Amino acid sequence: QDLLQEIRGGSSQERRDSLRRFDWATGDMRKLGWSMSQKGLDLGTAMIVFFNGDPAHFNYLRKDRVPMEERARCQVLDAIHRRVVSGFYLPDPDQGLGDVFARILEWVERQEDDRAKGRHGRWVFDPRLFTPITLKAVQDANDDDDDPLPCEKESPLTDRTLGAAANRNKRPGLLRELLGPILG
Repeated sequence: QDLLQEIRGGSSQERRDSLRRFDWATGDMRKLGWSMSQKGLDLGTAMIVFFNGDPAHFNYLRKDRVPMEERARCQVLDAIHRRVVSGFYLPDPDQGLGDVFARILEWVERQEDDRAKGRHGRWVFDPRLFTPITLKAVQDANDDDDDPLPCEKESPLTDRTLGAAANRNKRPGLLRELLGPILG
């Protein structure tokens, strides 16, 4: 009840702080799942909540091998992952990804190492989800589709990581499709 009250009331920063402090060991996973499904939650907060759930511990376990007492946790992690990869959460326009960016980089690098070894974890993220999105990046991408996206050039993500992601997905990006008529 307290978590729901904190989420429903207060400023957006208070709601973020409440989610970041969620206790995965004793908290109610149903309430956390509900809270994470609310509109307006930023990508940085969602990724902090995801990492606080200790996904590395369960990343290589098949769903049927997850201990019964941890299945609710993994279901919430699954839901957060689905929302992240679908673009449900967007970076905060003022703070970006904030202090979680280094943890995201580590996760993406590990999944690329896994790919090289022929392994595949449960929660795989496209690294382009975490590159800076700017109007200039979209304009430059429209100017020359053969060059890597400018946001990829300036990103701290490695060329290897971005190159692999770019090769997996050759279709035009959603932002390009949406902003194409505006940018010309």
